[in-house]
Amino acid sequence: MATDIRETDCLQPDCYQFITRNYRALFIVLVLVAVFLRLHGIDRGFEYDEIWPLQAFSDRSAVEVLFNRDRPNLHRLHNTLIALTTTNSLANEQTLRIWAFCAGVLTVVVIGLMAQSSSGSKYSGLVAALGAALSPALVHYSQTARGYAFQYLFGLLVFWVITQKEWASRFSLRWLILLLLVSILAILSVVTSIFILVAAYTWYLLSSIPEMRAGSLSIKSWGSKYVLPVLICSSIICIWLIWIWPGLSQGRQYSEAVQFGMNALSVPFDVIMPLFPGSLMPLLFLVSVALTWRISVTQFTCILIVITVVGAYFTGIGPPRVYTYLIPFALVVVGAGVTRMMSAVSVKIRDGQVVRILGFVVIGILFATELSANRHHWRGQLDYKSLVPDLLKSASSKSYLIFDAVDGRCVNFYHGPEVVQNNYLSMVRGNGPAELVLVNIRGSRPSLSAYTLRSNKNVSIPLEPKLVEGEITHNGVTSCRVPIYPVSSQVIPSAGVLLAVVILPIAEFEKWERMAFDEEAREKWFLVNAWLTRAIYVAQNEQSPEKRICAVFCANTDNEFRKYDIQKIFPDKNIRYFGIGVDK
Repeated sequence: MATDIRETDCLQPDCYQFITRNYRALFIVLVLVAVFLRLHGIDRGFEYDEIWPLQAFSDRSAVEVLFNRDRPNLHRLHNTLIALTTTNSLANEQTLRIWAFCAGVLTVVVIGLMAQSSSGSKYSGLVAALGAALSPALVHYSQTARGYAFQYLFGLLVFWVITQKEWASRFSLRWLILLLLVSILAILSVVTSIFILVAAYTWYLLSSIPEMRAGSLSIKSWGSKYVLPVLICSSIICIWLIWIWPGLSQGRQYSEAVQFGMNALSVPFDVIMPLFPGSLMPLLFLVSVALTWRISVTQFTCILIVITVVGAYFTGIGPPRVYTYLIPFALVVVGAGVTRMMSAVSVKIRDGQVVRILGFVVIGILFATELSANRHHWRGQLDYKSLVPDLLKSASSKSYLIFDAVDGRCVNFYHGPEVVQNNYLSMVRGNGPAELVLVNIRGSRPSLSAYTLRSNKNVSIPLEPKLVEGEITHNGVTSCRVPIYPVSSQVIPSAGVLLAVVILPIAEFEKWERMAFDEEAREKWFLVNAWLTRAIYVAQNEQSPEKRICAVFCANTDNEFRKYDIQKIFPDKNIRYFGIGVDK
């Protein structure tokens, strides 16, 4: 590794006065742009991944959250801050997201300063800061109550600390303590920071090769200066991971295992490309790597990508957000690469200042276009906080609203009582509901979202497009209307979907649920609106309201199902049945 070459030799210094005179002002402007973009939309409704940590950890002590090892707690630092500063009853969007916001803004600053330091060019720092300010992934996770913004910040700081070799020589103990501190904060931010730490420690060991070749580093010195710090930090991190392994292993169910063979060749693309959907960033990054391969941050970023891809083979491929920690380092490399490109062009053109300014504007347009096109790509759920009231206003009295199994938790958090009341009344009015409203249909073919009784996972039952009688659109969200008709349990339709509506007092429902579903039944029946199947008070008379549960189960009525005795599960004559895709 050619780390003995001075990084400022790789790039030409700024040759015009505009950047150097106005660098601080331009940098502050970019930080203010980052602040504005991260504040815009910070009050949107919570996503699923924000709600469950709030409910699970906000009313616990910080010590319990930090050292808990029995539950999936992958964003431990952020969850500990939630436990320290808020409670479930007092939480709102702004207060819960303020920590991620602060970390996200600091990340923009660190990216800009690191790009300037690594390349020796203020122009490089501005380009990298511009990319960080406008990155759709960094913007989103700086206004989302999760630990990703902390991972970006402390991941960058791990690399910055480990590159301070002068500190390592002159203040070895202080440097080691600082390295250990930022490493611990990184692994507490998101557990996947282990990839950043492995890459950083690997780069640090490899950076000793030039000294060993030059004969200026003895084996003893190499062991004390390079190996010992890595062993100390790695041992402490490993002990921590072993301690939290019971909860950590539960989170692996959300990753997709890699099947070795031809499909394994696509893993690098499966990891990298979803980070920049429809963007020129991967191409710009590759060109920047070719131009700046001798810079330490470029070497480190390439090592980090390799380790991430290798890690995906063994841990499974997670959703794109798991790998967003690659973006800050890629932006630093791009900043250096763009500076090198502008320097090369400026040599051949008389007015280099104009070239660099135009280049900065073009890169800004590229980043802004990516932000505009892909900002919604990173949002896990719709803003049900504002969407559901509009849906309830437009729904008829005979409309039963059905939400995606995951989205149901967001709906339940903000508008659970109203939706449950609407759905219950649609079931008890007249002959029952006249239609299902499938909210937020994804893809070209509508499907009925439900929850499996056997493995507790989401399932989608596809419906024929001809069954949809109309669509409802609110704020760009499309929902479809599917008519349903009463049917008899004695005459099961030969094709379609059968709905069984169970309305029972809560004590009777719990008893029935424990006894009703055997293994065979769990394979065939699914629960609709799992997060919204809850108790509701029904006034039998003014003196004694009764608490009841309204649950809707569904099943595909194929030939195998027709042989199944439906009366084994639903023996009560008061249970009502409706069909989708059957004649009236």
